[in-house]
Amino acid sequence: MSEQVKVEDFEVFREFRGAMVKFAHIAAQALSNADGQIARVHSWLENEQATFWQSQLRKRMEAATAARDAVRQKKLYRDFSGRTPSAIEEEKKLARCLAAVEQAEQKIDIGRKSLLRLEKAAEQYRGGVSQLGDTIGADILE
Repeated sequence: MSEQVKVEDFEVFREFRGAMVKFAHIAAQALSNADGQIARVHSWLENEQATFWQSQLRKRMEAATAARDAVRQKKLYRDFSGRTPSAIEEEKKLARCLAAVEQAEQKIDIGRKSLLRLEKAAEQYRGGVSQLGDTIGADILE
């Protein structure tokens, strides 16, 4: 059943081997670059973005507290004529502050979910390319 091949020019095999080694080096570099990119994005999500949005949440909550106090002050105290001044502007500012707090909370949640999705995708990617990496390292470059 097996067929035999008669090879008369071994130079073809040397050229093919050279091309395979070149491919292996390029593929290994590409796999390494992809792993580096995954690690950088993971670090960015886990450290920089999480820290930034936690800081923003803290600042925005402080601003909301100050706005809430301003509304309370307007409603509690009367002006020199004995009237309670309008707190419309303060209430608008409070609403903006509360929306900003909500946005920061959403960003924190999005970052957490994105990190989980990245970790899952990275696992799938590594599982998919592990055989290629093994083949490059064991079969071609050795």
